[in-house]
Amino acid sequence: MESKVLTNKVYHCDNINAIEGMQDDYIKRKCPICETIYLADPKRLKHRRQTTCSRKCSYVFRNNKKRKQVDLICPICKRRFMLSLNRIKKTKYNYNFCSKKCMYLGKSKGLIQRIVNKPYKCKRKTKRPCLICGKWYIYQSKNQKYCSRKCFEKAHSVYMSSENAPSYIDGRSHNKKCWRGNGWDKLRINVYKRDNYTCQRCGVKCISKNASNSNNSKKIIQCHHIEKYHKTKNNNMSNLVTLCLVCHVKRDNENK
Repeated sequence: MESKVLTNKVYHCDNINAIEGMQDDYIKRKCPICETIYLADPKRLKHRRQTTCSRKCSYVFRNNKKRKQVDLICPICKRRFMLSLNRIKKTKYNYNFCSKKCMYLGKSKGLIQRIVNKPYKCKRKTKRPCLICGKWYIYQSKNQKYCSRKCFEKAHSVYMSSENAPSYIDGRSHNKKCWRGNGWDKLRINVYKRDNYTCQRCGVKCISKNASNSNNSKKIIQCHHIEKYHKTKNNNMSNLVTLCLVCHVKRDNENK
């Protein structure tokens, strides 16, 4: 019995002519490790198989392939990393990065530019002016009229205090004794911040009504009009002052 080496296998057969007939479908190749000539199947070579003459040579070939890496430094995080020569050849940009995160940071810093082969087909939204502050903005929906939530709240407060509001009857709430004009809640908070939440008469640090109890109810914060509101309708910051509950009662009794 004779033996014949074809591809990576050793065939034992009595009919040598039958084995030699199989050689028409194979290609002669030189092993990149041991430099021996062997027969390889072209169908397997398409899928990057049978690139060496034996399994032992394939292990050596894989190790050598891993070693063919270049030591690089990331331009963003300055970290050292290894990259193969094939990856370096296939890079689209002039810089090599250690991760996708660094690549995106490189785009934002202008190191690399995004390549657009096919531009997007989209309609650009035109800017429109805000009805409150007049600032030009890009709207998110067709019905959007204001640039921010702050402007919307201003417009909404004006609308709800007008005759067009759905809850409007005849304006009777303006005649109440507690009425202090439109936007009073925001106005008195600005006065509290200006005075650092302290009574301007006795110097006590005031507290809110929700945080009060039977022991500290005298320290409840209140806003006082120097000139009475029902006479002058003056809501200027210069006419407002922060007082505690006790001082506010004393001040009102003095003005009577």
